[in-house]
Amino acid sequence: MKNRLIFTMIIFSLIVQVILNFAAWSAESPVTVVWTTVGSYSEGISSLAIYQTTDGTYVLLAGTDSNNVLQITNNDQVWSNLGSNLGGIIALSPDYSSDQTIFATSWNAGYAHKSTDGGISWSSIDNGLPFDAWWSLAISPDYAVDQTLFMGGNSGVYKSTDAGLSWIPSQQGLTDYAINAVEISPDYANDTTLFAGGNNRGVFNSTNGGMNWQSANQGLPGSPRYIGPSITALAISPAFATDRTIFASVFSQGTYRSTDAGASWQQIYPRDASAIGISPSFKQDQTLFLSTYTGTPHLFTMSRDGGQTWDTLDTSQFVPSYYIASILVSNKFAEDDMIFCAGDIGAWKGIISVTASTTTVPPVLVTITEFIAVPGDHCVSIQWGTASELDNSGYNIYRSDKKKGEYLKINTALISAQGSPTQGASYEFIDKDMKNRKTYYYKVEDVDLNGTSTMHGPVSATPRLIYGIGK
Repeated sequence: MKNRLIFTMIIFSLIVQVILNFAAWSAESPVTVVWTTVGSYSEGISSLAIYQTTDGTYVLLAGTDSNNVLQITNNDQVWSNLGSNLGGIIALSPDYSSDQTIFATSWNAGYAHKSTDGGISWSSIDNGLPFDAWWSLAISPDYAVDQTLFMGGNSGVYKSTDAGLSWIPSQQGLTDYAINAVEISPDYANDTTLFAGGNNRGVFNSTNGGMNWQSANQGLPGSPRYIGPSITALAISPAFATDRTIFASVFSQGTYRSTDAGASWQQIYPRDASAIGISPSFKQDQTLFLSTYTGTPHLFTMSRDGGQTWDTLDTSQFVPSYYIASILVSNKFAEDDMIFCAGDIGAWKGIISVTASTTTVPPVLVTITEFIAVPGDHCVSIQWGTASELDNSGYNIYRSDKKKGEYLKINTALISAQGSPTQGASYEFIDKDMKNRKTYYYKVEDVDLNGTSTMHGPVSATPRLIYGIGK
């Protein structure tokens, strides 16, 4: 009787635990988003900036790929052109409501401009700047006092302390002069800290206003075909003064977070990002967004716990896009749940909502970053690379003589996986004894540990004697 009672109590406790676990699982809240187009501009946009008032109205500015600066308010239906040949990379003064200052620079034309009347008139501010591609523009949070801003591009980092009237190089310690991104500490007035993301040698930080730079790459992997980590996106926490958090994305190697001001890094997402957006209330809501860069499909994702877990947002309303260049989170995100994004699809506004559901988003098991077929003499070299591989068993190669024809497996044994969740790998398979001057089509199939497979491709190649490879 006693044993039966103990057994009953154990079964009861297990049932209660299952119910509690189910309740917790059911309480998971995936994110949904409703997108609407902003204006009617559907060409490439490089960057966004916003000014919001306390009553909820906003002025949104966009720098286009063709170096125009556009403006629209939440009451407008079309964009206004504030000027041409100004620059696609734009930034607003932190005191825009008072000084009406806008900066613009170009990643494809080499110039920089400034307006102090909200875009009505513009003046050139390139005194001391090399004529080069400029990819990033960052303004001191204390701009009203220190008049400081930085630009990063193919000539390294340049600094101005007179509101852009003159520039000096900020290069000491930089070993990479191709700078893709510059981020300034929100507490710059006190810590004089900023970060730069290089195209070839990763992240650099300065704690003395750009006088000296140090490498900050511990934990960041190198990118294929680059000298070191190639930084595709960089973003700093609005609460950096206390949380010391910064995010960096590495080409084809994933997205990383540092919680010690760049002293060390840990991967938080297996794919690299073309843009990262952080909630102004990050200290409270731990919310950030990223859009994936290399690999397919392109994803727009959101984390509500500082990057520990992610929800993939539906972007099926978008015109198919290679990249999203800019993500902007409303300054009043805690109240209006509003975000903006822009790229080669124009600009879109999203309203985020969280609804109770048991739906979970499956992880991306294998991220293919490159898949090509290289022709040779009576042979074809099929090559592919990955950024990460989760629970991957291996690969199969399929061939057809028609793009939409029947594909047959040509490898006799599964090609073993060499990658890991944090490290990709490179692969090659030689298809021999092929007919020259005939086009062949190939697909690569990844197979996970459960036998589930995903097909990639096709790619094509036409073997010819003149190539002479594979001998």
